[in-house]
Amino acid sequence: MENRMPEEGMITLHDAWTRDFPEGSLGLGLLSPSRCEVTEAAGGAYTLTLEHPMTADGRWRGLRLWRLLRVPVPACETPAIDMSGGVVSEGGQIWRVQSGGAPLYARTGVVGYTGWGSAVAGKQWFVGDRCTYNGINYRCVDAHTQGGDFEGTRWVALGPGSPPVSRMLPAWTRLYVSAADSAWLTVRLEDGARGYVRAADAAFVRDAERTDLEALSVSARRIRAQAFRITRVETDTAAGLVRVSAQHVSYDYACGLMQDWTVHGLPLPEAALDLRAMCLPDGAASAPALYCQDTGGTVSAAYLDYSPAGAILDPEEGLVAQARARLVRDNWDFFLLRNDERAASLHLEEGINLRSLRLTADGSGVVTRVRPVARDAAGADLPLPEGSIDSAHVASYPLEMWEKLRLPLRVGRAKTDGSGAVWGRSEVLSLMRARAAARFARDRADEPELTAEVTFAQTAGQPALRLYDWVALCAPSLGLDEKMQVKRLVWDALAGRCLRAELGDVFGGGRDRLAGWEISDRAITARKLSPALIEELREEETQT
Repeated sequence: MENRMPEEGMITLHDAWTRDFPEGSLGLGLLSPSRCEVTEAAGGAYTLTLEHPMTADGRWRGLRLWRLLRVPVPACETPAIDMSGGVVSEGGQIWRVQSGGAPLYARTGVVGYTGWGSAVAGKQWFVGDRCTYNGINYRCVDAHTQGGDFEGTRWVALGPGSPPVSRMLPAWTRLYVSAADSAWLTVRLEDGARGYVRAADAAFVRDAERTDLEALSVSARRIRAQAFRITRVETDTAAGLVRVSAQHVSYDYACGLMQDWTVHGLPLPEAALDLRAMCLPDGAASAPALYCQDTGGTVSAAYLDYSPAGAILDPEEGLVAQARARLVRDNWDFFLLRNDERAASLHLEEGINLRSLRLTADGSGVVTRVRPVARDAAGADLPLPEGSIDSAHVASYPLEMWEKLRLPLRVGRAKTDGSGAVWGRSEVLSLMRARAAARFARDRADEPELTAEVTFAQTAGQPALRLYDWVALCAPSLGLDEKMQVKRLVWDALAGRCLRAELGDVFGGGRDRLAGWEISDRAITARKLSPALIEELREEETQT
């Protein structure tokens, strides 16, 4: 068969071990399916179903478990991203700061101080502007010259001091180590800073690889086709069909376990770099290429017995869900991007380009009043002095729908940023107000969840609809005129058009937006708890 680039709509079969798709390659050959549909949900499932006739040419015989199908998908663009931050891997090792944080030193050598002085009438004078006495000897920080004519002048050796500290490093900071001995690590940070960290304050992760740097930057891409791994094959001789189910190759990263990983309040790009470092060094779980923009969201969770894909895609604790990121997958590469609100790319109206519309309004999760609760210094409940934070729409509902929101904050407890500071009462109250207000401003918990399922009329020149697109939806018969976002779509890979789509909130309903470490009294269970909250619960149990 001629080795040429497949035309639009063509589907090719590839060996199970394939990792790239050179331009013009047809792999194991072209297929002639009678049906091929791709379904993708925002931050969720990405699957394919295919039906191939059992033709005389025998192409259908190549459809075997684990082989790859390369299929056209809705075209989209990803931006250029540079996460390197000036990091230079020097071919050494990757370590991370221990849970208590660590100082970054400007040098490792101890500092010897000397001072010059004279004992007169029981007093001691030193040359220099900063002198202290620690009960053993005098220390003079700046004593470079001798002067004066004092009786009994002498030099005084003031002993060794600590190396100068550049700054404190928070727990879990990743370190690129170019040299290590029993006492010191020579490190470079992801922001380019260099210095030294005591070996006792850090833990070895793995040897550094060339890809540690290369995987941090990527040029803009245009995505037009994707690979799917066959996971189910059904051969139906009566119907003369082979039915295939496949999942996107990004789920290959669900087949290995990374090291247990606990993260506290990291911005998304830092959490992504941390996740790569936690993939098992023995190769049992390879590190995914993960490119991130700063979405303004943070990641806090304990990932125990997680696969890399699970840590990224978990609907509650995954990076995508917590950072509220727009997920784009390009074969084995993940892009976590800002979900900025944009102008509607397509106008959908019943009777014109819509064949059918099903609209659902769900008010079961609406919240109009949030009562946040933390802990005071004694461990007792700390409510807001004003009691609760109310929605601006509280008077629009006939019922008071309230939620008690318990946050893992405690007055007097050390912060997890490695600064050594503790939470003050005013800080805790301020964070309680902010998180309660976010239930309305960010989570929109005070609004019913509106979902529209649409199917399209087969009109010529129909624009391609893509996941996360903003759509102007108009249905005069329902009194509906809303701008909504595509949260799920079904794509006809043969015809190159969208068959049906679900529009609504791409991050789920208001009642589902609490993270596992934020406990609502309206919830029946909480599947995951943060390490900080677990520690608090254990402490309370001990005191009881």
